[in-house]
Amino acid sequence: MARLSRLENRLWSIHLDSALTQTEGLQVYYRTGDVGFLIPYQSVSTSTIIYADDLGASFTVPAATSTEPLRVAILDKSGTLLLDEILYFPSNLFTNYLDLAGANFNPTWLKTTYKKTSDIAIFTRIYNEFEFVEIFLKHYSQLTDPSNIFLIDHSSDNTSFYRLAEQYGCQVVKIPRGDTDETNMKTFCEYFQRFLLTKYSHVIYADIDELLIHRLGAAHFRKLLLEDEWRGLYMPAHAYEVYHEPNKEAEFDFSKKITDQRGYLVPNRHFHKPTVTSVSAHWGPGFHEAFNFNKRGMSDLWMIHINYISAAYRVRRELERGSEQRSPMDAARGVTVERFNDAQAQHEKVKALFLQRIYEGDSRNGPTINVPDWMVGQF
Repeated sequence: MARLSRLENRLWSIHLDSALTQTEGLQVYYRTGDVGFLIPYQSVSTSTIIYADDLGASFTVPAATSTEPLRVAILDKSGTLLLDEILYFPSNLFTNYLDLAGANFNPTWLKTTYKKTSDIAIFTRIYNEFEFVEIFLKHYSQLTDPSNIFLIDHSSDNTSFYRLAEQYGCQVVKIPRGDTDETNMKTFCEYFQRFLLTKYSHVIYADIDELLIHRLGAAHFRKLLLEDEWRGLYMPAHAYEVYHEPNKEAEFDFSKKITDQRGYLVPNRHFHKPTVTSVSAHWGPGFHEAFNFNKRGMSDLWMIHINYISAAYRVRRELERGSEQRSPMDAARGVTVERFNDAQAQHEKVKALFLQRIYEGDSRNGPTINVPDWMVGQF
C-alpha cells in the first residue's frame, strides 16, 4: 500500500510499499478504475515519488469522481505496468479539506430541516469597475429585490458607486485590499456563497461584467428557479462576449443600453460557468468550472460577458490590472498580467484584437453572431 504525505513548498511524497526496479522514463498515475490521472513528478527513487501540487487537486479530484479506491500505477516508457498499489491517506491529511461549519450535529432521528427564504441572492466582486455597477444592478434587479444583491468591494479607489448602490438599495460589503490571489478569491467566494445559502434557496455568483439573460425573460427565469426542487448548479447553455467593432461602432456611452450600441456576440465556451447554485459550490480558480457532480445546463439561459464593449475601457482596465500586486502563490503558479507603458499603442493593439475576434473567430468556439432580436433592449 502506497502512502501519501505532504512536504514543504507545494511538494507531496508518495512512499511505495514495493521497491521499483527502475527509475528512468516512468509514467506515474493516480488511477480510479480504468481512468488514469498523470502525475508530473519531479523525482523518483526506488521507493519514493516527489511531485508538486498547489491544492492537492491531483488526488482530491480523482478521489471525488469515483467510488473505487484510489491507486498509484507506474508504467515504464513502453507502457508496461511495473507497480499498482492502493493509496493510503493519513487521517490528518484532510484537516484542510473538512468544513465542519456546515455539519449537522442534530440526532439522526430528527428529520426536520431549517426552512430557508424562497428567494434569490446575487453577489459579485468589484475593484474600481464602477462603470459596470449600474448595468449590473439594473439588470439583476429584474430577477430579485435589490436588497438581495451584494457588492463585495475590494477597497476600490473610486467609491462613487456607493451612492448608486444606496439608491438601488443593494448591499455593499467592503473588505481589505491585499495582493491579488486567485485561490484566495475562490475561497472567499465559496464561504460567502455558503453564508448566503443559509438563508436563501438560490445564490447566483457573477462577475461585475457578466449578465445572465433568459430567453423568456427575468420573471420567467425567477419562476423557474423558485419552483424547481432540484438542488445543484446550473450552467448557461449559451455563452457569448459582446465586442466593440471600432471601425463601425462609436465609443461606448455608459448611459445607454449595450444592445442599442453593440451588435456582435463572439462565442466563448469558457463562460458556460456554473453560476446559479442551490448547494455549496466547489469552484476552480476563475469560477469557470466546479467540481460538483450535480450540474446541469439550462437550455434558454445565456451568459453575456460585457468586458469588451469598449476598446478604450479595456485599455484602462489593462493598465490598472498591470499595476496590481500579485501574491507569491499566483506568481508561483504563473498567473501574470501584461504590463505596458504606451496607452495609445495598446489601444491600437486592442482594436486589432477585437476585429480579429469578431471576423476570424475561433474554431473551438464557433462563429460570431449578431445580437438576437429578442435580446435587443434587455440590457
